[in-house]
Amino acid sequence: MLQQNKPVNIGDHIPYVICKQGPEGSTPPQRAYHPDEVFRSNGELTLDYEWYLTNQILPPISRLCDPIEGTSTVTISEKLGLDSSKFKQSAANDDQAGDEWTFTPKCKMDDAERFKDCVKVEVACGACSVKQPFQGCFNSTTGTSGLSCSECGSIYLGRNNAMDCYAYLSNKTTNLVRECLKRYYDCWLKCDDSSCNRRTMQQAVRGYGYVPCSGNCKGRMMQEYDEASLHTQLKYLETLFDLRNAAEKRINAENTDGPKETITDKKVDKFMQDMGVPEDHKEVLKLLNIHLKNNLTWNSYNYVKPSLWTAVFGKVLK
Repeated sequence: MLQQNKPVNIGDHIPYVICKQGPEGSTPPQRAYHPDEVFRSNGELTLDYEWYLTNQILPPISRLCDPIEGTSTVTISEKLGLDSSKFKQSAANDDQAGDEWTFTPKCKMDDAERFKDCVKVEVACGACSVKQPFQGCFNSTTGTSGLSCSECGSIYLGRNNAMDCYAYLSNKTTNLVRECLKRYYDCWLKCDDSSCNRRTMQQAVRGYGYVPCSGNCKGRMMQEYDEASLHTQLKYLETLFDLRNAAEKRINAENTDGPKETITDKKVDKFMQDMGVPEDHKEVLKLLNIHLKNNLTWNSYNYVKPSLWTAVFGKVLK
């Protein structure tokens, strides 16, 4: 306003609106404009309605509706036309205090729902150089082994042989695991209040989840990439190369009328043969599954050590 020779004095009320336009990666204050500028822009400046819904409308409505059973921030955000995935992490943290009647264990979820937020394995064909997400044991495009390129159909993803293909996929998945481990141990904390979005690596003495964000915010600092997210990512990678799991889902998906079949090793082998998966492809997938299962075994998030009960109850167990 001063640059435009408008009078500005201490104590004046300065009107402003948040617009979508601004420098790349800019914060809301950097996208603030005087209403007169918006009117004179002839449509070049447009209001950021999503910002207002997320920061001005959603928080008070969520607080008002909190006592109403069956409502949540995720549900209200969907009704407002916002991306509800941004609020699911904070909703999951709130649900830790008690179980909801709609709760579904992760082991009972479909893979598409359970692993939808996981980082996918992206591979590049050595023959056609096309990058594509690795689909798992089966390739839905070619209708055969997952080690076939979706674009040109080259076996071993365009590599020279089975050993070369195993080394390539092993390196890709190992690097991805290391990136996820680094992200977990970086321990970025984020406020669970959608109107704050404060992010920091500073740790409190009492640990995250117990300390409020700041004096003006009622949110809690929660780990951005927690142990549950890491465990789900590792489980996704292990499932990606699980022949039995892939065969079971395919067989049961085709047999919708009858009861679910018990999948034996013979049925797995026969199904792989019917799908046209060569023996050397199966060996590559099995070795990769063992490799990633070891990473999952080292992660103790999903286990309770038996020694815990001895420490808690002592001689009572005897």
